Amino acid sequence: MSRDWWLCDLMRHHGCKHQIEHYTRKCLAFDASARIRGIDVVAILERITREHRFLKRIKADNGPECISKDLNRWAYGKHVELDFSRAGKLSTNALVEAFIYRFRQECLNHDCCMSLEDARSKLTAWRPGYNTERPHSSLGYLSTTQGELKAINEDSTAAYDTGKI
Repeated sequence: MSRDWWLCDLMRHHGCKHQIEHYTRKCLAFDASARIRGIDVVAILERITREHRFLKRIKADNGPECISKDLNRWAYGKHVELDFSRAGKLSTNALVEAFIYRFRQECLNHDCCMSLEDARSKLTAWRPGYNTERPHSSLGYLSTTQGELKAINEDSTAAYDTGKI
């Protein structure tokens, strides 16, 4: 499973855009906005790539913010492959749909957002717990942070074993 593959989706009726690393399930960014355009997605991706290692592929839905010329131009310039899920087929991006379900269960169903700023505040408060505390069955019940450390150790061990270090 590649660690250079991110998932991107928009919860349209909540105005939330999120990016998840496929391998560790880490939520890299989560933003709320009244309107999210392609240029906004590019800004989020630029911010993420300054904080995390670079990616090779983004799996995205077919929303207008993901099929925009802005995102296409950015991806082309950065040599990032855009992989679009089939319209109306939730199973093609099942990890994102599972993330949205958990987010609704753990955050939205408990808290009503009174404003955009309130929504941003709640997203900011929820994301660290998701990344550092919540166990994920796909990671052997490790948190995303623990899964990321395990992946780094495995990469280092593999590099040492093959003589690359």
